[in-house]
Amino acid sequence: MSLMNTTMDNDIEGSVVLNKFIVNQLGSERSQSFMKENLRCTTKCLEKSRSLRKEGNDLYVKKLDNRQMEKIFKLYTESIAYAPNDSKDLALAFGNRSALLYKMNKYKESIIDIDRALALTTSDWQLRVRLLCRKAECLAALGSSDCKKVYKEAVSLLPKNIDQNSKFILSADRAVNKFDAVEAKNIENQKKCVKITSRKKIENPIAPAVNVQYDENYGKHLVAARDIKPGEIICVDKLYVSCLNLNNFHAYCDHCFTKSWVNIPCDSCNWCMFCSEECKKLAWMKYHDFECTTVSYLLSNHEIDYYDRLSLRSLLKGIRESGSISKFKVDLQSADKCIDENGEILQSNGFKGIFSTTQCRNIPTRSMQKCVINSAIVLIILSKYTAFFGSNHKFTQTQDLLKNEDVLFVGSMFLKIRKSATISTHLIKREITDCKYSNDFSQYKLDDCFIKGACLTPIHFYIKHSCYPNTKKCITNNQEVIVFALEPIEKDSPLFMSYHGAFYELEKPSRQSLIKQNMSIICQCIACEQNWPTLYELYKMPKEKPLLYAKTYNRIESELFDENNALVKPILNCHEQVQYNQATLKQLTKAMEKALKYLEQPSVVISELMICLEIVYEKLANSDLLCCVTG
Repeated sequence: MSLMNTTMDNDIEGSVVLNKFIVNQLGSERSQSFMKENLRCTTKCLEKSRSLRKEGNDLYVKKLDNRQMEKIFKLYTESIAYAPNDSKDLALAFGNRSALLYKMNKYKESIIDIDRALALTTSDWQLRVRLLCRKAECLAALGSSDCKKVYKEAVSLLPKNIDQNSKFILSADRAVNKFDAVEAKNIENQKKCVKITSRKKIENPIAPAVNVQYDENYGKHLVAARDIKPGEIICVDKLYVSCLNLNNFHAYCDHCFTKSWVNIPCDSCNWCMFCSEECKKLAWMKYHDFECTTVSYLLSNHEIDYYDRLSLRSLLKGIRESGSISKFKVDLQSADKCIDENGEILQSNGFKGIFSTTQCRNIPTRSMQKCVINSAIVLIILSKYTAFFGSNHKFTQTQDLLKNEDVLFVGSMFLKIRKSATISTHLIKREITDCKYSNDFSQYKLDDCFIKGACLTPIHFYIKHSCYPNTKKCITNNQEVIVFALEPIEKDSPLFMSYHGAFYELEKPSRQSLIKQNMSIICQCIACEQNWPTLYELYKMPKEKPLLYAKTYNRIESELFDENNALVKPILNCHEQVQYNQATLKQLTKAMEKALKYLEQPSVVISELMICLEIVYEKLANSDLLCCVTG
């Protein structure tokens, strides 16, 4: 029997066994061949940048709607990512994006891009004039008197023999002439604005709300330490590491996950962007210096997923926190457990929290094989193409790696995290209200735009999956994970969360496919065993299955549906004019408590209220209005 099968059957854990996995894989013909290859690397590309910018320009001159502008924004931002550092093409890409942002009435963001473009171009007076004129228009629209000074600077750059009636000059001139009216209007608008106070810090109630228990079915898991009400915040955890869906890298910061209209590129790679120089610098100091090259080679030569990127980023952050690989080894000796004597999860322990989740149950052999193969490939790239193990080491063949203790240790640690990530990675979704094209909740869950990225945090390991969840989570703009109750949870009852769609959101085949693909498990919750219908199927039942509807008809459910309609319908339809606040949350929790007195799942009323709780929590958490723990 192979080492792989022996370990999987007997659930053998520990660095020694993982080290053997790495040694065996590095010694394989596949790894030796990969080590000898001269790999290509995705990097900056002038031709690609120009092609993307041209495609955006071709769309820009046509009639624009919101969908078109979002597509152009993506093209311009990707052009920025591919443009060589400090090049005129980078200036042009920033300039093009600034023009689009101006058209979208995002004047402050447009000015940021204009200043970046101006800093990169000193000799092209025509480009500088266009940029300065646009900046003058933005400042005028914002009601800033600086518009006049910027306009004069633009005019001063014009050669004496150049006609000053160009469309750029005339447009800026009109904007400056309207400045007084715009300023007066802005002052009036400011008087009408209601200032939203900052959200109070949410105290973490994890200790009194939950305990950690262990059994053969769930392993280590969270149970309620007391009765918990629907809508109540159960715990607040800090994301340790996250990574973006690469299809969304143009719209979010890869370090802080903030939505950004003015992302700036990494100086070296073309797949990672940041909302500010500060985030760019922090990412480089914590993990991106070695991640940058490693992932660039992986993207060009091997298929990777969220698990690989999260595992690499976690490992790099952990070693950087310790200061060196040798100190990292010492620190991990005290991190075998992340639970204190009372069985409560220890907080704010950085990499140790992630490390505590690596003592997980086994995963299917096929998934484990992928973990081992990917671990070896990451290790080869990290050692051969970066100075991670020191500039004095030259690795040219796999035998060089096998002789280095640090290499083998790092490889086994990556495999340990990668194996755990297969089970405990949590996808981060965008709010459905961010999607401009569909309010169909089920379809939205299946679309690629649904996934904002993925994250690793200890709390995800301890809350087990179920398609019939009793908790949900939302992630705030400052990287906090807030777990809240969807329905009453009795003391000593396990906490469950749907990691790939609840039964009322997705049909069973779609859920099971996502769960098997991403978590390597088969869900056996009651919703899957009894094949409960989705909310959409419940809606269609009166027309498509009238006999079944008549058999299951519940008069109380019909009455509650009508009673909740005014509260629920605007939230489900994502009406922009709906104002969410703490009162909205209290109304929903009160309606849920009433519904659960008379109804059981699958239920239209209960399912609608669960979806509404999720939507409102996300809105409040990211609008600085979730100011206290409910309950």
